Amino acid sequence: MENYSVERLDHLGVVAGTIKDLGLIKKVAKEEKAIKKHIFHLQAQALTVKKTLLKRVKNRQVNGKPTVLTGMK
Repeated sequence: MENYSVERLDHLGVVAGTIKDLGLIKKVAKEEKAIKKHIFHLQAQALTVKKTLLKRVKNRQVNGKPTVLTGMK
């Protein structure tokens, strides 16, 4: 029967060096910036839709046509 041994390398410097060598920090930062930009645009679109819907409800319009909404004064 063969003997096996397991060794652990618990040195954060090795991990940090590998991350640096692979350029992972820059890649993650670049992706984060792109995601934040995308979220900003989605929030702007949602705000536009919200304003449009509120305006239509205020003017009592659905699909651009006047309508009667029950329970609203």
